[in-house]
Order: sequence, then structure tokens, then C-alpha cells
Amino acid sequence: MIPYLLKSILCMAILLMVYQFFLEKEKMHRFNRCYLLGSMVFAAAVPLINIKMASQSIPALEYNYFSLLDQGNNQTIDNRVLSQTASALLQKETTVDWAMAIIFLYTLIAFMRLLRFTRNIYFIFSSVSKNKLIEYQSAKLVLVQERIASYSFLNYIFINEEDYNNRLVENEIITHELTHIRQKHSWDVIFVEMMQVFFWFNPILPFYKKAIQLNHEYLADDTVIKTYDNVPAYQQLLLEKIQFNSNASLTSNFNYSVTKKRFVMMTRKINLTRAFFKKLSLMPVLAAAFFTFSSKTIAQDNPLIIIPKPNNVPFTQEGVSEESWNELNAIVDKYINKTKNGHYVLENVGEPDRSRLEKIYLQMNKQQQATSRVVFDEKIIHKPSGQPSDAVFESFKDPAKFGVWLNGKKVTNDVLDKYRASDFGDYWLSNLNYTNKMQQDVMRRFNLSVMYEKQLELTTKEVAEKQYELNIADAKKHPYSMFFRYDKRTMSYVN
Repeated sequence: MIPYLLKSILCMAILLMVYQFFLEKEKMHRFNRCYLLGSMVFAAAVPLINIKMASQSIPALEYNYFSLLDQGNNQTIDNRVLSQTASALLQKETTVDWAMAIIFLYTLIAFMRLLRFTRNIYFIFSSVSKNKLIEYQSAKLVLVQERIASYSFLNYIFINEEDYNNRLVENEIITHELTHIRQKHSWDVIFVEMMQVFFWFNPILPFYKKAIQLNHEYLADDTVIKTYDNVPAYQQLLLEKIQFNSNASLTSNFNYSVTKKRFVMMTRKINLTRAFFKKLSLMPVLAAAFFTFSSKTIAQDNPLIIIPKPNNVPFTQEGVSEESWNELNAIVDKYINKTKNGHYVLENVGEPDRSRLEKIYLQMNKQQQATSRVVFDEKIIHKPSGQPSDAVFESFKDPAKFGVWLNGKKVTNDVLDKYRASDFGDYWLSNLNYTNKMQQDVMRRFNLSVMYEKQLELTTKEVAEKQYELNIADAKKHPYSMFFRYDKRTMSYVN
């Protein structure tokens, strides 16, 4: 979350600086309006975009992914690589839940800002309901008692009732406010205000609001000048109105604190060529921002590649002969299968063949073992860890945090309501490092609405004790675990 926020804020700041240095002084106000609104959306969306980058290297995948998808082959997880004890992973129970504290603080401030926004809306519509309304072209005039400068919001123009009755409201003022209404400038301001409600921690948004409101004034001024063609008279009129202040942050009014900039813009000439090239120059800027602030992942179109049988294996007296090497590869070829997910696995290896593979491997030299498609490693017997605490056991019932396997079978978290912590003799937690495709495969296979954070394996006391005895007996028979090497850096557990 924090990387997203930093990317979004930095991207927004860069795009705003581009506007202030290259676009703001150009007389292309409609384009600038689109740029300001679009750059806010762009900066908020780009960090969420995921770009897949091609790569020749293939990252190692978590073993438990294959255990999940190939369940039923008596495959287990290599605890030395994947598992950690639940007590270590859930140690945070005794510490302050900082994530919840941060969420609470964010929600509180966002709610307060929403109340402030709602209050401002209420004051505006309260003024509408309390005062006299007059239909005027595509708008409604709200005649107020207070001495204010005219301002507009949505479809309403607020003007002093006395000035209106005495015909002291200039046509230029009405034209100015009608432009705000017809071009729907209020919705731009409402959009920025709502962004500030939910992204109140973004220090760039207030500057965007000022830039957008100033551009609104440029647009309205431009309409007045084209209609009446008298810049000096219009500027004098603005100076006369500047003494009044509406104090309405959501409205368009004449009391904006950048009157000098507006006066300069009124006299500026349009340079179409320069404006065109400035618009064109935004293309590489936006492209650079897109590739800089979007997320990058390594594409894995072919996640598994069967390692070829090397031809340059050194057959010395210290290792196995070429005949034994070819025998090992012939046995491996008998048991290779391709799963429906496109992965290659070694499964259902017969007892005589397994013993022969183990014997050949243990006779290999280091160079031969480094390129062998099967690997044998000394077994470490996992002693049952015992039952979880009551508090830890209750936390296992959260489906967003834990995917539960009970005695080797995937179950829903609510099944744990039928058990007590004391019913279990062993439990393991495995961290997940899944790609998006892996997550989709798991969610589809087990019909999950949300992907869990950790894989939990619970074993009842009776099963844990029986499995421990079987593991000891199996270790006496086969003191080495067998793995299948399916690419240069990763391998799957066989048995």
C-alpha cells in the first residue's frame, strides 16, 4: 500500500509541475481542464497497472503450490524449506495491531473531511431554500440578503437581492456565472473535494484544486471577453467586485486570490503553433510516467522447463559410468507426467526403481549430482509440534488469513468450529509466494471467494502420532528424500 501511495503522490506532483511550467500560461483552457482532471486520474491509476516484463530466467516456485494442485499423490511439503512454527508467525498477537490503528486513523480523518464536505453542501442548499428563486435561461438566480460577490454552484447563481432589484448586476457578471454553469465547473470541484476526502494524506491535491479553479476563471473570462469585446472595462468591473467575499470553497466566484493572473491571461495572445508542440510534448512525458510508476512483474508464460540430459557429464572413476547415467534417465522418463496445469511432475515411482535411482545418485560425483534430474537428500524427521493455543486456534478460523488442510485434506475454515485446540497434535504454517496465475488456479480449484495469506496444515493427535511412527519407519527404510529437478533452479518433492 505504501509504495502505491508514494508512487501516486510523486506522479501527481510531477504532472502538476509540468502543467505549471509548460501549460498554465498558454491560452488553451479547455485542453488544460482535461489535462488537470485526467492527470489526477492517471496518477491514481498508473501504480495499479501491472506490466509483464519478459525474462529468460525462471524464478523458483513454492513447493506447496504443487502439493495443492496434485493432492492425493501422498506428496508432502519439505518442512526445512517451507514451514515455520505457528508460534513464531503468530507472535504478533502479543503486540499492538498497528495495521488496525492506521486503518482507524485513516477512516476517522476521512470521515471528518466527509462531514466538512457535507456541511459545505448543506450551507449552499440551505441558502437556496431560504431565499427567493428566479428562473433565468439555463440557471436559477438565488437572491440573497447578504452583500456578496456573485458566485455560482451547480445550476444556481447567487447574487445580492437589492442589486438585482435595482438592476445593478452587470451583464458581464451573469455571463461569467452562466459559463461556469453551462460548462459544469462545479463537478470538477466536487471531484477534487471527494479525492481529498479519501486521499486526505496527499499534499498535492490542494494545489490541483487551486489550479482547476483558476482555469475555470480563465474559461469564464474568455467567454465574457468574446461576448462583449471590452477587456479594460471588464477588468475594472472585477476590481470593483473584489471587495466582497463569499467564503464558499465549493463555488465559483470573483474573489479568487489570483486576479492578477487573470488580468494577464485576458491580454495574452493565442499562439497555436506553440500550443500544438506543447501538447505534443506531453506524449513522452506521460509515457515516461507510465513506465516509471506502473508495477512490473516477470512474465512466466512457460514456468516449467524440463532440464535436458547433459552430454558433458564427467564420467570418472569417482562417479558413475555413462551406462548408469543413461539408466537413471531412462527410469526418470518412465514416471514423468504432465499435469493439467502444464507442469511436469515425477510421480508413482515404483519401489525397485526408486531404490535403483537412489543407489545411482549416491555413487555420483559432485558434477554429476549437480546435473542429475533426481536428487536425494537426507531425511529430517519432523516431530509433532503439539497443540496450538486457544487464541491461535481461534485465529485459524479466518478464511482471509488461512487456507486450512485437515489431516491432508482441504477443508473450509468453519469446519474448525467442530474441534478444540486440544484435539490437534501438530500444525504447520507455510508462507505463500504465488504468482497471479497460481492464485487463480488455487481459488478455482477450491472454489474460494478470497485468497488466503498462509497455508495451514492441522493434524489431529491420533493421525499425528501415527504419521510420526510411519515417518520413522520410512526413514529407516529410505533415509533419503527424493526430489525431481524440473529446471535449473527448482525441484519438486517426490516421496
